[in-house]
Amino acid sequence: MKRRHFLLISTVASLLLSSCGREVFTGKREARGMWMSRFEYASRNPDSAKAKITHLFEKARHAKFNMVFFQARGNGDAYYRSALEPWAESLSGTFGKDPGWDPLQYAVDEAHRLGLELHVWINVFPIWRGKDPPPETTP
Repeated sequence: MKRRHFLLISTVASLLLSSCGREVFTGKREARGMWMSRFEYASRNPDSAKAKITHLFEKARHAKFNMVFFQARGNGDAYYRSALEPWAESLSGTFGKDPGWDPLQYAVDEAHRLGLELHVWINVFPIWRGKDPPPETTP
């Protein structure tokens, strides 16, 4: 009987002590975000596109947003350097042509500079909108 009582007390004490010292987040984390589609920033002029990204991120920060949801893939094309997807036509005027800059990397840098969280979203569908299928790009 004494042994059972001792084991019970030891177990309860161990459970209580194991939960002590843990830092518990008691505050609520509020998500105040802005969606930024590729249509808001895509441009054949890199300086113009960068200015749009910077302007919208600064507006988000000024409005006390803490997150930006940034679109980095549209119709089977990429707005970032990718070994699997071709560059978006709206960045250079030619589907698959490197525009000379990486919109996603620029967005990451601007988000860090302004203290914003950056969440990237990609469209899985629609895959393609052109008449002819895109060239084979998967390994």
